[in-house]
Amino acid sequence: MSFKDIVGQERAIKILTKSLKENKVSSSYIFVGSEGTGKKLTAIEFTKAVNCLNLNRNLEACDNCHSCNEINKQCCPDLKIVETTKGSIKIEQIREIRKEIELKPFRYKKKVYIIDKAEKMTLEASNCLLKTIEEPPYYAIIILICSKIDPILPTIISRCQIVNFGLITSLKIKELLLSKIDNLEKDKAKIISKLAQGSIGKAFKLSADKEYFIRREKMLDYLSIILPGKYGEDIFTKVEKIMSEIDRIE
Repeated sequence: MSFKDIVGQERAIKILTKSLKENKVSSSYIFVGSEGTGKKLTAIEFTKAVNCLNLNRNLEACDNCHSCNEINKQCCPDLKIVETTKGSIKIEQIREIRKEIELKPFRYKKKVYIIDKAEKMTLEASNCLLKTIEEPPYYAIIILICSKIDPILPTIISRCQIVNFGLITSLKIKELLLSKIDNLEKDKAKIISKLAQGSIGKAFKLSADKEYFIRREKMLDYLSIILPGKYGEDIFTKVEKIMSEIDRIE
């Protein structure tokens, strides 16, 4: 896995590789964008690149050195991923970061903390994190991942480099599905890519739902009885898009 395998986020990756090239890696980042657009995957690849022992000419991790292998196996002592517990990120989790971050890296160049769904931090957790972001150790990188930036404290936002992740085009999603999923029909890949609303994560969830197309065909059969010609299918497709958009907003 490398930066080139991340679909549709060329601009975000260009920002990160430029910081590596110029040796201007920030101490704190906010990766913001819709769910399923590759933010967490990019954060992990960036961590690999920062600590890679054999970085290539394209500023991509080698995927073979000790550091890359440990990160790939999720057993790297210098990488910590913080996730929600019972729907939020609590102050105890951030206090643990503050305690650990005082210690220098165990093996590699940088200690990296990835806070997934950072918009779910409680106010107490946010204020606790702010203290660390204000005066970060030179060897630490904190990456906040969020789908919405508004819930993040303005004082945190002002101290982070923001990297935006856009929606993926339906064409790129379709191509990815066909390349990754054996025996997936092109028509199904096309339908899924449109319903995914720019989210690769959502596209793979839909493709894994074996019952979805069975339910879809049943609904089309019902509508074909009520409505003549292609009207039933057209209406159903529009309803699917509306429901998909509602899910994305939520």
